Formats: sequence, C-alpha cells, structure tokens
Amino acid sequence: MNIMQKLCLIAGIVAIIGMAVFPPWVQLFSFDAGSSGRVQYGPFEGKYSFFTTPPPVPKWFKESAITKDYPGTVDLWRSSIDHKRLLLQWLLVCLTTAGLVLVFGEKKS
Repeated sequence: MNIMQKLCLIAGIVAIIGMAVFPPWVQLFSFDAGSSGRVQYGPFEGKYSFFTTPPPVPKWFKESAITKDYPGTVDLWRSSIDHKRLLLQWLLVCLTTAGLVLVFGEKKS
C-alpha cells in the first residue's frame, strides 16, 4: 500500500468516526389532544449533534400555537439518531474510500 492509499484509508476512517460521534438526528412531536385527536409533527430530519446530546426543540415549535394551547407539550418533542441516514453516509464513505484506494493503487506494467 502506497502513501496515497494509506492517506485515503485514514481519511475514510476519520470520516466514519466523525459521523459516529456527530450523527444525524430525526425529530418527532406527537401527543393525544383528547377530543381533537392525535396531533403529530414530523418526522423531521434533525441537525447533526453530539451522540449523547440530541438537538434541542426548535424555536419555531416552542413559539407555535400548539404549545400555547397545550402547555407542557414541548416536553413531548422526541429526538433519535437517524440510523438509515447514518448507514447510508457510512456506505458512501466506504465506497468512496475503496474507489480512491483502487485509483491510487500502483499500476502494473
């Protein structure tokens, strides 16, 4: 393995670790509004955030009419790691890294 291949491999590994530390999040708000039925917002693609700290409740939601009509509903906002998007990102990094390692491989004459 030459130096360019090693650099591409290291860059791919660093990218995957970075994506694991700061994964994509998905957010959802859902609650039972009694006679009005079930109220749901989302799921929304959330921001990227440290894996132990989900993104906060968006400002637009805190100021929305639903939170004024039903106090305490801000606590019903949920965030979870978007595993599908994270796995897709990892797959793309792996394919790109493998392609670059092959491109920078030594040519046989």
